[in-house]
Amino acid sequence: IFEKSCASCHGPDGKGNEKMAKLLGDKGLNIVGSETKKKSDEQLLKLIAEGVGKMPASKLAKEEQKQALDYARSLAK
Repeated sequence: IFEKSCASCHGPDGKGNEKMAKLLGDKGLNIVGSETKKKSDEQLLKLIAEGVGKMPASKLAKEEQKQALDYARSLAK
């Protein structure tokens, strides 16, 4: 799910896709950094569901959103 829906912008390692960062001008593509680690799962699930900045709202089912978040959290360890 992460690879299909998230990695194109956030990178396969969660550190952000440099080409997308240049294109979007968005520094929030690194999702394994300290700022993301400080956020609760509820906060991040809301961002995934509703979108933020240039990130669109998710079209994933709630369970898929949770799975993507769990995977992203595992990248940060």
